[in-house]
Amino acid sequence: MPVRHESTAHGEAILSRHNGTASLLFVFVLLCGLLLPSAQTLSFAATSPATETERICEAEQLPRLVGKVVNVGERLPRTRVFVKADGTTKRISTLSETPLTLYVFWKTDCPVCLKELRLLPVLRERFGTDLLTIVSVTPWYEEKALKAQLGGAAWREVAAGLGTTVECLDADGSAVYDFRVSTVPYMILADADNTCLTWTAGAVAIEDLVRIVEKFLPR
Repeated sequence: MPVRHESTAHGEAILSRHNGTASLLFVFVLLCGLLLPSAQTLSFAATSPATETERICEAEQLPRLVGKVVNVGERLPRTRVFVKADGTTKRISTLSETPLTLYVFWKTDCPVCLKELRLLPVLRERFGTDLLTIVSVTPWYEEKALKAQLGGAAWREVAAGLGTTVECLDADGSAVYDFRVSTVPYMILADADNTCLTWTAGAVAIEDLVRIVEKFLPR
């Protein structure tokens, strides 16, 4: 359930009107804090095994980002981006014809982003090209400079990951603005109507990425 900030204010009002119950409520809240996991460490599925995921979330699981990211159920923007493969500018919503689309926002100076890109071939192998389209979006960069920055082997792994995507460059920052990208890596899973199904922020283990996509596959 979404975290509702108004409930906190309501609780404070109750405390002010009923001072006699303040200590009991305090003990209850303290116990909840000890027993319940932090909102930022909730796993995608409560029954899933532990993974190396640092942070995996839907909007209700990271309250500090609510309002700074797209909302689940929201129709995503139709921003124009530069498509590297053919050197044209297209609306991002036209780049996929599959039931699911994974938008991956990243930056060249983000080590976690580069690590996540190397996982994308696993998604491609698992779901093929008929079920899932992966669209990668980053600010404009020079491929030669990134190759020199990473070195041969690391660059080949990153390039292999990008090769599984429709690689797009956000030349003027409009995609970052329209999609409300406040942190990277930032991934959004959308349906065939380009509606947000869920999103993740930060590093995500490949097992969790697979599980997320599987959850939303059409039955």
